[in-house]
Amino acid sequence: HLFEGPEGLAARLVAEGLLSRSEDENDRRLRRVRLTDAGTRQFRRMARAHEDWIADLLGGLRPADVAPLM
Repeated sequence: HLFEGPEGLAARLVAEGLLSRSEDENDRRLRRVRLTDAGTRQFRRMARAHEDWIADLLGGLRPADVAPLM
C-alpha cells in the first residue's frame, strides 16, 4: 500500500472519510481534494505526535546544536 501512488492513497483516504474529492466544473482534468473535519482532526493528532517525537529526539541537544538541523 505504501507505494500505490497518489490516486490509491487519495481513494483510501476518501473511503476512510478523511478526504473529500471533487472535479473542477471548468476543467475535468482537475480534481480538488480537501481534508474533511475528521481528516483535519486526524492530521492535528498526527502533527502533535510528530512534534512531541521531534522534541524528544532533540531534547538532549543544546540550542546551538539544534539550530543547524532546523
